[in-house]
Amino acid sequence: MDTAESLRHYLETFAARGLSSALNPGATEADLKNFESEHGIRLPETLADVYRAFNGQIHDRIPPGEPRWLALDEIYGKQQEWREFCETYYGKHWPNVRLPHIDAEGLAKNTLYNPFWLPFMADNEGFYCVDFDPEAGGSSGQIIYTKINTDPTTSDIIHLDDSFALWFDSHAHALGASHHTVGLTTLIDEYLTYQRLNPALTLNPPASPNDIRITEHINGIRFPDNLKTIWHAYNGYKHPTADNREYWIGHDAIAAAQAAWRDKLTARLGSDPATTERPDAGESSQTQPYYYHPMWLPIYQMGDIIIALDYAPTEDGNTGQPLVIYSGEDYEIITDYDSFDEWLYTFLSYTLYPEENDDPPSLAAANHSYRSEIRAHIEQHIGPIAATFKREESDSSIDLLWLPPGDEHPYHALITSGLSDRPMDVPDGPRRAQRERAELMIMLPPDWQLSSKNLHSEQGYWPIVWLSMLADYAQSRDNWIAIGNLFPNGNPMTPIADTPFSGVTILPPLVSHSHDFGTYRSKDGNRINIYCLMPLYAGEIELLNREGLEALLARFDAHHISGEIADPTRPDSSR
Repeated sequence: MDTAESLRHYLETFAARGLSSALNPGATEADLKNFESEHGIRLPETLADVYRAFNGQIHDRIPPGEPRWLALDEIYGKQQEWREFCETYYGKHWPNVRLPHIDAEGLAKNTLYNPFWLPFMADNEGFYCVDFDPEAGGSSGQIIYTKINTDPTTSDIIHLDDSFALWFDSHAHALGASHHTVGLTTLIDEYLTYQRLNPALTLNPPASPNDIRITEHINGIRFPDNLKTIWHAYNGYKHPTADNREYWIGHDAIAAAQAAWRDKLTARLGSDPATTERPDAGESSQTQPYYYHPMWLPIYQMGDIIIALDYAPTEDGNTGQPLVIYSGEDYEIITDYDSFDEWLYTFLSYTLYPEENDDPPSLAAANHSYRSEIRAHIEQHIGPIAATFKREESDSSIDLLWLPPGDEHPYHALITSGLSDRPMDVPDGPRRAQRERAELMIMLPPDWQLSSKNLHSEQGYWPIVWLSMLADYAQSRDNWIAIGNLFPNGNPMTPIADTPFSGVTILPPLVSHSHDFGTYRSKDGNRINIYCLMPLYAGEIELLNREGLEALLARFDAHHISGEIADPTRPDSSR
């Protein structure tokens, strides 16, 4: 792909994500010439083309946590901040400090700061730079990532590519290929899907737009659009969850939540919390200094942590800014987020993809066997494994584990063992490591006959065939499996064996199992997802293709399909 094509593809990806408004207007030729003259360098032509297309990104219009393109007039200021950081934390001898190890050894200079490292992109950890002063083994114009912090043992200088053109081509491809760089809307869709599938949650019915407007009118405010999106799916929880007391508050429950919050503070303080100053009040100039304000509207709570929207900020704050309120013994209010969307993106990212690696994407981890860990995990959550089926006639090393029905799980379970030994070929992206290892399972009715006679018939063998086939597919080049993937039985579709089903989709096993079962963190820190095969009727496949997974799950709810068991007697939810 040439530079023009990569840049066009890149801009189309931003547009598809709804992030075009985050791009500054392009730099003029005069802007570029002045910049090069002031810095005494010549920008790589591909980087100049990027700046002609857009001159950096607006900070508060991109999803939190994503790297941001710097505008030309920001770069010098960032360099000065970087240098001042080194002087502050490493002292006047900072130019002599060397990191104990750097990834770019022999390619880039081992130093805390170099004026010939030109930062063009920044994230929460460091800068993406064009290196005009490489080591002997490097090349002028190479791209490095510099992560310099207060601890030299965790700081690093990483070599990303030999030129900006090569790096940008890879970066543009990864951004377009990744399923999880599509912004907040996709995270909300995923989160709502998980919420609907979690039987432990007591979700209220959806709120109507008119009811929300009435609440807005009563309070004289406007709620954030994405908060209303959540309320349109379900209007908060009926009860907090038992494990961590998580509680989304419906729009019509805000007044009651405020009253409970204020009463608790009044009893604790012995004074009016709306006029009593907090001990930490001087640490933030963005919000009122009191324990409570009637225009702080709580919308989410987990234990003693309250998320409230601030509709009475100070001049330094933003209307509707989310306050993170630690309402326990050490009462504290944090104002780290400028908008609800910024908080929501961070919250959903950590909820859906915990312990995410913030380093730039690297090569997939080496092969490793997790079989003993997975077996222990399965037996802890489901029960004892009765048998292991070896695939003698196949080159695949993936085995199948069988768990017969038990008191706690009235179904047969067949689960792959060995699929997670190798990472799947998931496209590059910031959450690749969270998606690339998995095992598959299928749950079968308790009357399904597991016998040597039945296993050699098409009718009895089809679950094993499909489980094995999709495991092999997931391990093949350029393929992977994720939630919502659809696999019809042929084209045109035909029934699977003698069942009424014409294909399968992939779901998390959240209805039949806890979230802890569906996501396992290995001893070496890798995340392994356990996905469930859900056979579908032909009409359900068409519905999934046409309207998406959320619509299919809504039909499941309407037809009281309450589990992922491959039951051929269940109703067809598309009818």
